[in-house]
Amino acid sequence: MEENSPTEPVDVGGFRSEVARATTTDPSEPLIVIGYWAEQGKPDSPYPDPHELIDPDQPREERFAVVDYLTRGLVARAYMGLSRCRICGEPKNGNLELTDGTFLWPEGLAHYVRDHNVRLPTAFVEHIAQQDDHLSSRTDDRARWWRRNADRVGLREVFPPDEDDDPDDRPQRSNAHGQSDACPAAQPTSTDQGRVPSASPVAADGGPSESGPLLADVGFLDVPAAGGDAGREQGLGTGEV
Repeated sequence: MEENSPTEPVDVGGFRSEVARATTTDPSEPLIVIGYWAEQGKPDSPYPDPHELIDPDQPREERFAVVDYLTRGLVARAYMGLSRCRICGEPKNGNLELTDGTFLWPEGLAHYVRDHNVRLPTAFVEHIAQQDDHLSSRTDDRARWWRRNADRVGLREVFPPDEDDDPDDRPQRSNAHGQSDACPAAQPTSTDQGRVPSASPVAADGGPSESGPLLADVGFLDVPAAGGDAGREQGLGTGEV
């Protein structure tokens, strides 16, 4: 994916296999774009017109579940201009792109569903139900990982500071060993002997793992030079949010 540009849209209306494929953890699988609209005055646009997706008979439970899910996405990108609603003209309809790791949608999509009864594809609604069922069926580790790793700070610089940052302005705090975050890597305690003293990923049993990076490289909060719709259209062709 090009920087600051959404992936190519995938029609999932009748292709549930595309959703299943994109739900994998394979980073090479593209995010499925949803909630982008045709440019006004361009009838040949490949994107849908939100007016044509209004369904006043949409079940209330479905609409509420979709709106709730859309507002819980992770921020993928932020833009310097606000989007305008294509139906009512609301000028402050968000400036973010959100994702759940499978789909990518504009922040304002929840407004279309909540306030204008825009109904999204059944495959997406089924995806929401599956994700919620999966989360509710999982158990937690009773804070085992948290209790074993809460004081393991400063072992690796995950987010390197900006070159322009003044070191004196960076927040500092002391960890359980009395060391500041600005100090070199914290030394393991007596209970840590025999464990890998590096910030490796956490294994399924709550302990550290020796394989893989600590965090995936994610294009997070990229701010393009152009603002508003102009910025979004860099990767959308004829599509708008």
